[in-house]
Amino acid sequence: MIEATVELFIREREEFLELVGPGWRPPADHWLDRGSTWSTSERQHLLNSLVRWTRRRKAPQQPRGIELCLPHELDRWEKSQWACNSYHFRDSNCPVRRSGEHEALSVRERESS
Repeated sequence: MIEATVELFIREREEFLELVGPGWRPPADHWLDRGSTWSTSERQHLLNSLVRWTRRRKAPQQPRGIELCLPHELDRWEKSQWACNSYHFRDSNCPVRRSGEHEALSVRERESS
């Protein structure tokens, strides 16, 4: 178990609250599901893990980050029923599972990353 005390700040933005803290997190094997891997080069950025996962009947009209996604990443987003912003489904934001496929973070991973 890793314990740490950190100071967090909340910034009020136009449409949301931003939680700001230090850019440290435990090694990936402490929070990834068993059998999943994360490329060290891809792990250098912080993940957007505090999200509401809500399935939809259709894609939002103006999704954030869609211009950053490749076609296969948009397919992954659609398979989730557009559960959160498209950039969550980019390869760089998804661990590689035992099957060798990139998948969005699981509930447990989102809560502990």
